[in-house]
Amino acid sequence: MANIEWRAGDRVHVLNCTMGGTFVVEGEATIVRPVDGVDCQYLVDFNDGYGPVERFVDPDAQGDPAGFVARLNGSTA
Repeated sequence: MANIEWRAGDRVHVLNCTMGGTFVVEGEATIVRPVDGVDCQYLVDFNDGYGPVERFVDPDAQGDPAGFVARLNGSTA
């Protein structure tokens, strides 16, 4: 995993895992702030009116989030 730290205002792609264990691209969000003491964990805002939520932001997923999710889910396509 790349060693990247984002700052408030940066836009990132956020992944999430369903209850069935399938990874999905949750969407693009704005970094609000890092979570103290936890690597790659941030408060992010999806601009959906619900306010910031805590999410893991995977640096390796930023260039091609859909392709990264496909690889996580075992697809070679």
